[in-house]
Amino acid sequence: WLNGALTQLRVSAPDAAILLLGAPEGLKAGIGGPCGGRAAPPALTMVRDVQRRVAGETGVAFWDWYGRMGGDCSAERLATAPEPYMRPDRVHFTSQGAEWIGGILSDDLLAAYDRWKAAKGEAD
Repeated sequence: WLNGALTQLRVSAPDAAILLLGAPEGLKAGIGGPCGGRAAPPALTMVRDVQRRVAGETGVAFWDWYGRMGGDCSAERLATAPEPYMRPDRVHFTSQGAEWIGGILSDDLLAAYDRWKAAKGEAD
């Protein structure tokens, strides 16, 4: 499904810049696990792997949200920090957390743009 949707978007808007945001970490209670007794839903890793692979196959940029938030158990760390960035459900960000991860995304986009300009030989 994802491959078809991205391919169709590429055909209908060939000059569009497309960024696929990988799935962030989310932890589920009640299934046990290494992250404060919680674990990610089993299919979440597969979803991220498919997103990354399809982005590469279709020439779409991919942003590793899971990696940028800290990888394994990051939702637990972010939820239990003195100023939590994740809500107690370990799925949704707090307002401060949304600003934090949004800032990381913004910084990554601007850095990628600067690298693209430099590769084209354009100065700031």
